[in-house]
Amino acid sequence: MRLVLILSAFCVLASCNGVNKVLKSKDPEYKLRMAEKYYVKKKYNYAYQLFEDVVPYYKTSKEFEDIYYKMAYSTFYQKDYTNSENFFKTYLELFPNSPRAEEMDYMRAYCFYKQSPKPELDQTNTIKTIGMMQSFINTHPGSARIKETNRRMRSLISATINLKQRIIRPLNSIMILASSVLLRWLLRKY
Repeated sequence: MRLVLILSAFCVLASCNGVNKVLKSKDPEYKLRMAEKYYVKKKYNYAYQLFEDVVPYYKTSKEFEDIYYKMAYSTFYQKDYTNSENFFKTYLELFPNSPRAEEMDYMRAYCFYKQSPKPELDQTNTIKTIGMMQSFINTHPGSARIKETNRRMRSLISATINLKQRIIRPLNSIMILASSVLLRWLLRKY
């Protein structure tokens, strides 16, 4: 057991050392190749670090759109939905006529969906999510993703309505009880 822990710790340290070595390199093309390799291997944290490091070198090149696309998905796959939503939004601002624009718009709304809390908690993000999904539907009426978007919207709306009903029913009972107590008190008093 101890040997397994030592070997796994060594492997983790060795893989981190590889990324650090690549990050120290002065060659942006090498860094981009390595970022692509990490992305394909689904090591999104390493890929993101390298993509982020090469962005200044490729900002005016044709590769920039693909780099930014993969940066957005790298954060998404790491379940960093706040940052990935921002990357998807910025992608749409930078490349509004891209063939990937519909996908990015959907992913932005989906990131909001992933951030929606349980119905018992503050529903500000849920309301934003419903708005974002409706905006997606309005902007892309012919999209293949509309069915899925509608399904998700319905689930959010029904969860919110169910919560309100669970809260309102007991409140109504309390209000009825309070008003009957007040009425008895008033009748005794006058």
